[in-house]
Amino acid sequence: MQPAGALRDHVCVEVPETRNAKTPDGVHLAYHVVGDGPVDVLWLHTFPRRIGGAVGARPHSRAYGKTQLVRARIRYDMRATRLSDRHPPLPDLETQVRDLLAVLDVVGSWSTVIVSAGSPAGPLFAATHPRRTRALCYFDPGARGRVRSEDYPFATFDGPVRALRCARGIMEAVRDLGIQIRAGVHAGECQMIDGKASGIGVAIGARVCATARPSEILLSQTVKDIIAGSGLTLEDRGSHELKGVPGAWHLYAVSSL
Repeated sequence: MQPAGALRDHVCVEVPETRNAKTPDGVHLAYHVVGDGPVDVLWLHTFPRRIGGAVGARPHSRAYGKTQLVRARIRYDMRATRLSDRHPPLPDLETQVRDLLAVLDVVGSWSTVIVSAGSPAGPLFAATHPRRTRALCYFDPGARGRVRSEDYPFATFDGPVRALRCARGIMEAVRDLGIQIRAGVHAGECQMIDGKASGIGVAIGARVCATARPSEILLSQTVKDIIAGSGLTLEDRGSHELKGVPGAWHLYAVSSL
C-alpha cells in the first residue's frame, strides 16, 4: 500500500457538481461542468449516459497536460433520462438541439467544441448555430473523427464506409432545415501536425468535396477500390482535374448506402 501523500502525487480526482438548466418549455436538464481552461467542450452520445461520477487524471501525464487546455468539459442528461426531468417524452432531434442550446446558455458557453459520438444533434446544432460552434467532431462509436477547420470542414475515420455514413447522417440531419451540404471522401496518408491532419490526402479530399454538387457525396477512385463488395451503389461522375493536385481523378457519387 502507498501512503496518502504518495497517492496525492499521482492522482487528481474532481467530483463535479450536478446542476440544472431550465428549458423554455419548463423541463429541468441535469448537467455538470469540469475544468477551467480556455476552450469549452460539450460531449454528446447516441445513448444517454449518467453524468455523475468523479473525473480523475494523473497530474504529470501527457493526457493531463492536454486537458488543461479545456476551460469546461460539459455533459448533460437528455430530457426524460437519468437525472433530468423524467416526465416529458423522449425528445426529437430539434428538441435535442433546443435543449443543448439551453444548457450552453446557462453555462455561459458562447463558442463551444461539440463532440458528438454518433448523435445527429451535434451536426444539426452546428448547422443551425454556427456562431456558437467553435468546432464539431462527429464520429460513429469506434471511429476516429476530427471535423471542421477554419476554412473547410474535414474528418478522419478508421474506414471509408464510416466516413460515407457520417456524411449521409449530417446531410439527413440538416435537410429538413432547407440546408444543403456537399461531401468528399478520399483515402490516403496524412500527417498530424499540432493535433491537426494535413498533407496531400487532406487536400485531395477537400478538392473532391469542392467538386460535389449540393446534397451529393463524391468519392475518389481510391475509395471506390477499397469499398468494393460493400454493397454501396455508386454513379460514375467521370474524370476531373482537382485544383493543386497533379493528374486527372476519376470520381463517383454515392446513390445509396
